[in-house]
Amino acid sequence: MLETQTELTGLPPQINAMAVEPGSVWLKTSRGQYRSDSELLDWQATTSLVALPWIKPLEGAKIQTQQLLGDIRASRLSWHRVLQDLHSGRIFGVAGSYLMDLAAIALLLLAVTGLIIYLKQKR
Repeated sequence: MLETQTELTGLPPQINAMAVEPGSVWLKTSRGQYRSDSELLDWQATTSLVALPWIKPLEGAKIQTQQLLGDIRASRLSWHRVLQDLHSGRIFGVAGSYLMDLAAIALLLLAVTGLIIYLKQKR
């Protein structure tokens, strides 16, 4: 299972560099330095007493990562997946899923009202 951390989960904002020590990770941000716990869940604002080997992000790394992920997804996209996404409404995002849910509810209502009308006419 892959977990993604953001500012909402406690990750410090605006990370400029990172350093790795046994048992913890250090982040350098515009607001100061932060040290993680052993599970990388809690971040404490602190200052290191020794010089840390800071690793800075590469320029354009985020853009390259997004392009590579897009290429991987495109290479694994089959007609079956496209038709499945179209059928479920996911091809149109969250709104498409809700639209398909509404269509399913409408079809259920049509079936129930049709059954009621049929049973009334049969009497």
